[in-house]
Amino acid sequence: MLNENDIVSVRLFRADKKPGRLVRSTCRSRIRKSDGKTISEAEVFSNEMPIKAIITFVGKDDKYEEAVLSSFIYGKLNPLLKREGESIEVDILTLKDVVEDFYSLDGEYVKRLLLKERKVDEKELQAKRNVVSRIVEQYGNIPIETFYSQEFQIKFLEDLRKNGRVGKRKEFSQYKEKELSNKTVRNILTILATPFTFAIERGAIDRNPFKEMSTLLPDNTGENTYASFTTDIVKKMFLSIDVWIDPINYAMLVFLAFSGLRIDEAIALRREDIDLEKRIIYVKTSYKGGEHTETKTYSERWVPLPDILVFILTPLLEKPGYIFSASGRKPYTRIKYSRALTDALIYIGISKKEQQTVGYVLHSFRHWYVSSCASKGISDINISLITGHDTKKVSTMNKRYTTQLIEAFPGLVRRVDSFLPPETISAMKIIYNNLWSCTSLRELISFERNGKKK
Repeated sequence: MLNENDIVSVRLFRADKKPGRLVRSTCRSRIRKSDGKTISEAEVFSNEMPIKAIITFVGKDDKYEEAVLSSFIYGKLNPLLKREGESIEVDILTLKDVVEDFYSLDGEYVKRLLLKERKVDEKELQAKRNVVSRIVEQYGNIPIETFYSQEFQIKFLEDLRKNGRVGKRKEFSQYKEKELSNKTVRNILTILATPFTFAIERGAIDRNPFKEMSTLLPDNTGENTYASFTTDIVKKMFLSIDVWIDPINYAMLVFLAFSGLRIDEAIALRREDIDLEKRIIYVKTSYKGGEHTETKTYSERWVPLPDILVFILTPLLEKPGYIFSASGRKPYTRIKYSRALTDALIYIGISKKEQQTVGYVLHSFRHWYVSSCASKGISDINISLITGHDTKKVSTMNKRYTTQLIEAFPGLVRRVDSFLPPETISAMKIIYNNLWSCTSLRELISFERNGKKK
């Protein structure tokens, strides 16, 4: 028998389905920070009405039956004894009610995409569902009103920042001990806020707590999740002879620097996507999870192909299929190139810890490309068209601006080639040639198939 003070709270909720057992443990024990006591939960269902009570009590999971009995004796479960039709207050609206089914295959998110004639990105949808499942598992049965408390919102953000990683494969995650950035937390809040917006439209609720939480986060200004490389860093990387072994690694990183493509877009490129005569890269798809998907902005675009990239791509275009692959049959994953970048930065004196702190990643080449375009006088409209940074103005006048872009291509090619001094470009070509002379295509194909060179 527990003391009355050991019953922390009793909350009533709607029971969505008939339970297998009327009384059970939720197996959600935790240590209370304030006094170090173990706090557990038990569920008890009404056999008269479709409601259940969740009892929070001081004690371990094996005390759940005792907690239920004590709650009945102290009168805390009297509402469960009322007959159907009698007046009873039940917290029927929980977080689970609002968000759980929104991102399902037949949920409102998919319906709205189809209504806008947008293709459903199944991998993106699964990622959103993974986030929601993780949150529902921990907070699903908490009443919506609880989320309106600013004190709870602050605690929720703290927990999310520390324990919010979802779907990360441990062997590929360099950041498993690192807290989530504000940008990542903000993205998760957006995923949760969307179904709440829909619920407000239906009149089910009148507030969106996850939009309120976004205002509690520091402003985006100064948050440098993906830092841009400086020109000096780019030069040092590409001129460091001893760090480069695999010519495909070198080719990919130079390609990212002088094309501005996202890494998944570059990985997806095949020989037919390159027009050497017109100096055009046709960006049509991304390559994620072993298959092609639409680009981030759901549109195709053209990117100028400067002389340095013609030189870099020439040996890779001798085979059919994927460009950044030894055999052409299957491209390498982004992990290969991330490791190559990490090693190159360490070689020029930027430690792995500093890379993570500052935010140097493959995407940093894209930032450097955009800033280099701006420094060479390329217009904002052309930068948007080249990089796929979709804007309302570009979208509404796309044909007109695309025509202007085509006419500007010869000049754009020359400007991109001038991102680095001519002597640097010449030295890079020599380094690249030497990499191919030291490594045969046969060795790379063997490495691709077997994971080791002959």
